Amino acid sequence: MIRSKLGFMAVCAWLSTPALAAGEYTELTASGGVINWTKAAVEAGGFGAAPEDKNPSLAPMLACRAAMVDAQRNLLESTKGARVDAETTIDNYVLVSDRVKSVVQGTIKQAKLIKREPQSDGKTCKVVLQAALEGPVVKSIYDDKGRQISWLPSNVIEWFSNISVSLLPQAHAQSESEPDNWMTRIEVRLDSLENMLYSVGSLDIVARDQKEPTGLVIDARGSRFIPSLSPRVRASEGAILYPTAKDNGAEKSSGRLVSLFASDVDFALKHPRVGERPLLVKATGTYQNVPTDIVISDVAVAATQKLVANDNFATAGVIIVLD
Repeated sequence: MIRSKLGFMAVCAWLSTPALAAGEYTELTASGGVINWTKAAVEAGGFGAAPEDKNPSLAPMLACRAAMVDAQRNLLESTKGARVDAETTIDNYVLVSDRVKSVVQGTIKQAKLIKREPQSDGKTCKVVLQAALEGPVVKSIYDDKGRQISWLPSNVIEWFSNISVSLLPQAHAQSESEPDNWMTRIEVRLDSLENMLYSVGSLDIVARDQKEPTGLVIDARGSRFIPSLSPRVRASEGAILYPTAKDNGAEKSSGRLVSLFASDVDFALKHPRVGERPLLVKATGTYQNVPTDIVISDVAVAATQKLVANDNFATAGVIIVLD
């Protein structure tokens, strides 16, 4: 699953291309489906033809029945291809967990019918289905991820996740090699200044309004970050800012994704997931070689920690903006 398979996608796109709102972020799958990371949903299409030896009057119904089976198969493969983190997909959990497998299969059977179109030839039909990632699917995934350490108290889990950073080499966001000309060096410095202005500007708004922000929007455009069910927000030295063990527990119980994703900052700032007064911060890159972990500027760290400490993410959430 990734955008490099565009030749295959061109053949399948007419089967499953959903209506895309401006600002939403989608990703094509190798099985011809689409993961909508803004809606936390997967869509896939199917095509069916009626058997030649059947009554012509029954052909449209039989064709749509065959299309439904084909769409369910494609939807299952597309859902299993969704990234859980940088190294695993839902399929990895389906293979080792009967519970996750049962939940995913049940979600596919209950998928929403988006489109059902008997074709003009009277013998073929096109169907598009949609399955939700949020709800039972993500709850089963998050539960399975945490089960191996669930016997530890949540504060101990969080302590280990942060203290482990000090036992590793100094962490830093990914960056290009050292600039070799004065113009490139100026551009790098301007990028750094922009990152600071993003964070400082957001903090100034909070100070003027004397109101706490309600959620977090991270502008990760230009980085190597990729969407997943388990993104992590880190400080420059590697400490995990979000989600904490408490946030993980809340998301697991609610069935919400840790973060949604969008392709436009203004769209993200107006999204109900982040509330009326979201804090906007700029990402500085990804963490080491983990493309599902995002690093934010040092100026933004304190504000993000305050959001976490005040339990803002219990009612609001996080949206990460990508190219």
